[in-house]
Amino acid sequence: MAARVSLFGLFLSLFPLVHVFRHTQTLLTMAMGILAPAALAALLVAAGPWLYRQEVPASDLARISRWTFACAAVGLGIGVGTVAHVAVLGQPLSEGPFVAVNTGIAGAVGGLLVGYFESRDHQQRRRLEETAGKFRAVFEGTHDALVVADDSGTYVDANPAAATLFGVDRTDLVGLSIKDFAATDFDFDTAWSAFRQEKAGRGQFPLVRADGTRRIVEFAATSDVYPGHHLSALRDVTDRVTYEQELEDQRETLSFLNQVLRHNVLNGIHVVLARADLLETTDDNRDHVEAIRQRGEAIADLVGRVNRLNGTLQRHQPLERVALRELLRTVTNTVETSFPEADVSLSDPCPDVVVDADPMLAEVFENLLTNAIRHNDADTPEVSVAVETADEWVTALVTDNGPGVPDAKKDIVFGRGQKGPASDGTGFGLYIVRALVDRYDGTVELTDNVPRGSVFEVRLPRVGDVPAAAAKRHP
Repeated sequence: MAARVSLFGLFLSLFPLVHVFRHTQTLLTMAMGILAPAALAALLVAAGPWLYRQEVPASDLARISRWTFACAAVGLGIGVGTVAHVAVLGQPLSEGPFVAVNTGIAGAVGGLLVGYFESRDHQQRRRLEETAGKFRAVFEGTHDALVVADDSGTYVDANPAAATLFGVDRTDLVGLSIKDFAATDFDFDTAWSAFRQEKAGRGQFPLVRADGTRRIVEFAATSDVYPGHHLSALRDVTDRVTYEQELEDQRETLSFLNQVLRHNVLNGIHVVLARADLLETTDDNRDHVEAIRQRGEAIADLVGRVNRLNGTLQRHQPLERVALRELLRTVTNTVETSFPEADVSLSDPCPDVVVDADPMLAEVFENLLTNAIRHNDADTPEVSVAVETADEWVTALVTDNGPGVPDAKKDIVFGRGQKGPASDGTGFGLYIVRALVDRYDGTVELTDNVPRGSVFEVRLPRVGDVPAAAAKRHP
């Protein structure tokens, strides 16, 4: 179709060229009588490739072609009529055919423009119809309740999900508004006025259904999705809100019980330890007194760790930048002091990198080092910490020479209440490690150390390096 327009323009351009070769004319005459129709004919020739590059649909190309040929025929007819009229009046034109063709060229260009703009309007209408069809399909099929209100807030359309949510037939819902499903103290006029001014709204709303039951609805409203019509999407979140409230109530109860337990247990342990110190130490009771003291101190330490973990995980405090090398030096020195019989070391050099964590990160490595020593059956327990870095990650490797962990238990040692080999503890330490590392968006894995022992790999997101000036202050 596009080629037909170009060929037609090329055909019409022959007439001005023939006229040039037949007559010798001044430049002004040529400009007035020849260049204008020649330019119009050239425009027709160029229109074909241009329409092809625009990827105009074939049906629209046919419409443009029909307009071009029809208007050319009309223009040619007007030209022929004009020439005939002049001849009847006794003033025949020597170049009558040339004049008639020029009129036809002008008509063809006019038809091309009319056809193109009509085709563009047709494409826009088609796109609007397709968009409307897609919108209607989504409107009807979505599980969320959708309602369309006019400027007064009255519903003019609603999908099946909305009828289910409101508890009325779809036809009955049209003509009502949100104020018909609100509590008696709801100020609809003020809320609607604010929505119209802000052009959007989002939040939760207590909905009173037609049968009197109350539901909590989450809504998102958009003003003027098309002129004078406003769309609202509603979702029943009653179950979710109720569940969240139950969790909050349970959290408050557990927090209260934790405070009570912490207070009573710690007070009781302090009394036990104080009385143990008052006991007269003899050969007969020395072991018993020492056992009481050790167990009491272990319980007090456990309560303190639980309290710190509870505070960290429940307060949802933002993470902070932590210099890993300095933290590992402090932890290894502390553990080495607590277990002089063990050989605890930190690799040198240790990369001076920064991770996102909090002070509880020390609890992670202290638990891993302490666990590796307590469960170690070697004559001299050896525990080392090495740090490997990549562009986005930091991996701390805690390696020991202990008995290792069987493959069957590697996936469960981080579970709540899981104990290590020959352990008489609570199995709480490695659970703390996993919970804290998850909070830091990291991972922790357990593998075998060759030829003997275990390797705990703690992988944390790397956020940078310690500045050189800070590194000098902490050698």
